[in-house]
Amino acid sequence: MEDITPLAHGHRLHLADGSAADCDLLVGADGARSRVRPLVTPAEPAHTGVNAIELVIPDIDLAHPALSVLVGRGSFMAIGPNRTLSAQRNGDGSARVHLTMRGEEDCFATSGIAFDDPATARIQLQDLYAGWAPEFLQLVAAAEGPITRPPITALPVGLRWDPVPGLTLLGDAAHLMPPFAGAGANLAMLDGARLALALASAEDVRGFEEEMFARAAEEARDSAANLAKFLSPRGAQGVLELMRSLCAVDVSSGA
Repeated sequence: MEDITPLAHGHRLHLADGSAADCDLLVGADGARSRVRPLVTPAEPAHTGVNAIELVIPDIDLAHPALSVLVGRGSFMAIGPNRTLSAQRNGDGSARVHLTMRGEEDCFATSGIAFDDPATARIQLQDLYAGWAPEFLQLVAAAEGPITRPPITALPVGLRWDPVPGLTLLGDAAHLMPPFAGAGANLAMLDGARLALALASAEDVRGFEEEMFARAAEEARDSAANLAKFLSPRGAQGVLELMRSLCAVDVSSGA
């Protein structure tokens, strides 16, 4: 999509091949850098103060059985002051390894790490975690292929906009948040389902938006709070307190 033109009723999409398409309702489900979002709000994602690196270990079960045991059947995370090292098993037999750390938005660009030479970069990245358990650092050493640096950005918590006829947003386009509440993808799917139900029932799109605003604001607050605990000078202590609070039982209520 190259451009969007508002019409008296709906919008016209100007596509890359030179063609155009008109629609009564334009749904911006195009992610963090949404091309549709500026039509409803000037809000843009801002850096969260946290940076991330993603690596991939192919076929972890056969190639690295000890690391496979470390990751387990789901995911693994080690937490230190202002940084984490985690791994997540994927359905294709690989494992994704994530390094997250506090820093300025350009810290990787100015770090001197040779990201264009992944083998060298993996050694340099292990240096950033000097003193951590060797088996944890093996997750970095075992990775193969290119190294990606996904930005950790977020839209303002509680973002909302005035109604725009024939246009709405959902998912990250509407409520991008850091991945520390495990809610982003789930919210996007729920948004899509709720919007579909609203349209099928001939309900006003604004009702869907108001429900989404409330739901997303709560999750975004939790996500921001969790980020502050997972990436803090206190390291794992703050996360331990978070987990204890989630597991707390009110004995006086008989729960």
